[in-house]
Amino acid sequence: MKRSRSHSEGGGGQELNVGVNLHNVNAPFQPRASVASMSHPQISLSLVSSEGRTGTGTEPCWAGNTQLRDSPTESASSRETWPTQVGSQQDTIGGQGQNEEVEEGDEEEAEQKVVQRVNTSNRIQPLDIIKEPLDIMAQRMREQPDESLEELKADVRDILGNQNRREEFSLLQRLLTIRRDFTPERLMRAHKTQLEIFVALKTGILAFLLPDISVFHTALVEIFFHKTCRNISCRSPLPANDCTCECCRSMSGFCNQCMCVMCSKFDFDANTFRWLGCDVCSHWTHSDCAMRSGTISMGVSTKAGSDRDSNSCELIFRCRACGGVSELLGWARDVFQNCALRWERDSLGKELDYVRRIFHMADDTKGNHLGRKAQEVLDKMKNGLDTSSAIKEILCFFQADTENVESKDKERDNVKVLDRREVCDRVAGVVREVIAKLEGVAEEKVLLVKKARSALESSDRELKDKQQELADLLVCIQQYNSLVLVFSN
Repeated sequence: MKRSRSHSEGGGGQELNVGVNLHNVNAPFQPRASVASMSHPQISLSLVSSEGRTGTGTEPCWAGNTQLRDSPTESASSRETWPTQVGSQQDTIGGQGQNEEVEEGDEEEAEQKVVQRVNTSNRIQPLDIIKEPLDIMAQRMREQPDESLEELKADVRDILGNQNRREEFSLLQRLLTIRRDFTPERLMRAHKTQLEIFVALKTGILAFLLPDISVFHTALVEIFFHKTCRNISCRSPLPANDCTCECCRSMSGFCNQCMCVMCSKFDFDANTFRWLGCDVCSHWTHSDCAMRSGTISMGVSTKAGSDRDSNSCELIFRCRACGGVSELLGWARDVFQNCALRWERDSLGKELDYVRRIFHMADDTKGNHLGRKAQEVLDKMKNGLDTSSAIKEILCFFQADTENVESKDKERDNVKVLDRREVCDRVAGVVREVIAKLEGVAEEKVLLVKKARSALESSDRELKDKQQELADLLVCIQQYNSLVLVFSN
């Protein structure tokens, strides 16, 4: 299991002003190592308002629920991070829509009708951006003051983030999807604000419209046509790492460096239990999505170097992208050992809640013990246990488990050495006995052979004597018959 996601500062280009980088820094099959510290600026890139946040704010979100949640949708990592995209968005390299076809001969007439319906106040509306021809709208936007363009972007941000304007968002996204005139060359000539609105509506990410975030014009075009990752802190060329798996080939715009294999969403969480990394293909999955889909279950892990029996049943994660299996107990131990000291009290409570929910499904002794330990520490924290003591208690639990495993390994190794010596001694004794018996049997066989040979020789001599006697007897019979014949005449 990949130990945890980590990020460092940095962005993708000189004009990209984002202070986090979600590139995957953990390669598969790497030895377990410490994870880099989390030092990113606290910039908010929330894409829409969360529907699932409730509570008074007087207590942590993990403190009020001791019951196991059958559905992990309450988790922050799998919550809706942007409006649901409506309609198909499988674009060709030219950005053509699939749902409707507009004949070129009718485009000019349609454009003229749209121009006639332009707002008389000359204020550009979001619907105008989508419906009017690219060149005409680009010219209009160049004539607008900066204040008007900022108001337009703020209006589109409200459409993306306001739950009451979901229908309006769906309409704009549908109209954007069916446009046939979008090509990389034409979008390169579009107005910067115009292109930012296109990308924000297509991806559902309002961060492209924030005033303190600026992305290169070329980068926006690449994101629009799924040439690079839409995560502006990742910006990996797609498919990332030239991956040819089914997910990277079939999921338009999917990036295996920062997105969940199941929901195709990304966030800026790192050094956390909210993400699971596959040891085999290095793709990432939300823990919530994995629990909801049943890819976390009991099974057999054959990972080399495991301190458990290769045939024992334990809690494992099965990757949706490649089908690879990763064990979870060692993953939990490494995440705690590398990241726990960086967690604040609320973060620690949330992480322990994830461990409790994940390992509640474990049927093996160690996994079930970890789930119960996480619940125990959560209860103590609700009763006033300080953060450092809670972290120390969890780390001591893993340390004791590690020492217990090492002790059992040593005992097992010692037993194996003694058994080998005894077996060798016993085998040597048995071999000596067998050799002695074979030697005795061999001597007896030699005597028997000699006796048999002597008897055979004696029989041969007796047979020759009998043959000679028979010949003599036959001669006597012939002589007797001759005499009888003479006297009879």
